Amino acid sequence: MLTTIATTVGLLVWLGLMFAVSRGAEVPYAEFILSYAMIFALATGFLTLLLGFFTHRLRRKRAPDSIRRFASIVGMLPWTIYAALFLFSK
Repeated sequence: MLTTIATTVGLLVWLGLMFAVSRGAEVPYAEFILSYAMIFALATGFLTLLLGFFTHRLRRKRAPDSIRRFASIVGMLPWTIYAALFLFSK
């Protein structure tokens, strides 16, 4: 659950900074911060998916379906955003 929260915070930082830059705000080192926020979100998203898979397999009492779905969506979201940015950049 901690990796899910970290991924969400990383995505919110990235989204907020992207919004500020697109509105014309002068943010020093914006591209540097954006790249590291995306890398952080990708890494924690991967950990969310990996740990979710292992806990689903190893726990005796399963987590509620809503929590597993939310964690899966949050874990895949940075990868989906990154793929969309890659595909539409050309």
